[in-house]
Amino acid sequence: FESQPVFSPDGKQIAFISDASGADNLWVMKADGSGARQVSFGDDDTVLVSPEWALDGQTVYLSRYRPSYNAYELWQYGLDGKETLIVASKATADQARDAWLNTLGATPSPDGKSLYMARHVGSVDPDARDEWTIVKRDLATGMETTIIAEPNGSGHSRNPGAYFRPAVSPDGRYLAYAMRFDNQTGLRLRDLQTGEDKWLAFPVTHDQLQANSWLDLLPRYTFAPDSRSILITVGGKFQRIALDGTATPIPFTAHVQLALGALSRQKITEDTGPIHAHIIQTPQMSPDGSQLVFSALGKIYVMPLTADAKPHEIADGWQPSWSPDGKALTFVTWSARDAGDVWTVALDGGTPKKISPRADYYTYPVFTPDGAQVLAERSPQRDRLRLYMEYGATREATLVSLPLDGGPSRDIATTY
Repeated sequence: FESQPVFSPDGKQIAFISDASGADNLWVMKADGSGARQVSFGDDDTVLVSPEWALDGQTVYLSRYRPSYNAYELWQYGLDGKETLIVASKATADQARDAWLNTLGATPSPDGKSLYMARHVGSVDPDARDEWTIVKRDLATGMETTIIAEPNGSGHSRNPGAYFRPAVSPDGRYLAYAMRFDNQTGLRLRDLQTGEDKWLAFPVTHDQLQANSWLDLLPRYTFAPDSRSILITVGGKFQRIALDGTATPIPFTAHVQLALGALSRQKITEDTGPIHAHIIQTPQMSPDGSQLVFSALGKIYVMPLTADAKPHEIADGWQPSWSPDGKALTFVTWSARDAGDVWTVALDGGTPKKISPRADYYTYPVFTPDGAQVLAERSPQRDRLRLYMEYGATREATLVSLPLDGGPSRDIATTY
């Protein structure tokens, strides 16, 4: 399996990763594909990722996965076989795991004095893989500076962003990098002179943040020699994206001869009739015991507790509960795009009224015994969108009091 090819600075050689020897190793060949030779001679289960030439054309940077650490180290391989560790995963033998370093996608600056790279601190377990920053390392001193991190610059956010796969323009002015946003992957561009930072393309090929990054977190892309556009694969095709965001397809055809077995595709017919809800959520009996309110398929329903009774729809939402007098309901809404709110609605069919002062992630609303306020749990929308998984009701949240008369809300308690 041969992958991740990259041209040398003079265009005469190609470095790539191959398992032809029985394990992942660095190989080089001439630009026409001839003269392939093995450069590294590992014989274990190490995975090599993202080869990139140094400007002298005599050495190659690449990340090396250490299974015993579950971490990526940065190495430099000379064409003469010399191996040099640039960034270790562990600074000391007894260093805590949450301080181990992972380095991917290293690429040199145009002057050859620095390396830009994606950096993750700590374990690369699935629920921590969205915590990547981009750092710049001075090759002479080993000093590192964080270039792309959380917008607030604190580096201590509970849910840091994911910034990876840096690429520097040949003129040294621009830094392109990938970013996870809204569960998709996009390409951003930073002007290193002015600090301007903008989206260049969204979405692009999906990243590997929640998978094993054996081929890096995103396929390689590169600036054109004139620094005015980027060449990238999107949707299985090549594109040239100008720095103003204009994308132009690059036609490509290849003759492929591939043997195929019998197709395993099966035709499945989807039902086209009414939708039957098989699960009702948060059923609540009215105070007088005569009615039931519940949510199903994103809507609130009320039904009498009598024989042959049928539910009728009240509003869109979830987690309904009754007012003390049984004449009104409170419930929540939520969407990934617009966040959520807390609402009340009269049982006689009135228009739902929003009582939350701002959109966030709200759950489990209940009336106070006097019916004057609604209590609910509130968490930031940002935290809700970045949850790796959600089982059960336990989370960091603030208990808030929302007056029905339109008065100011009040935070009662916060759990961490």
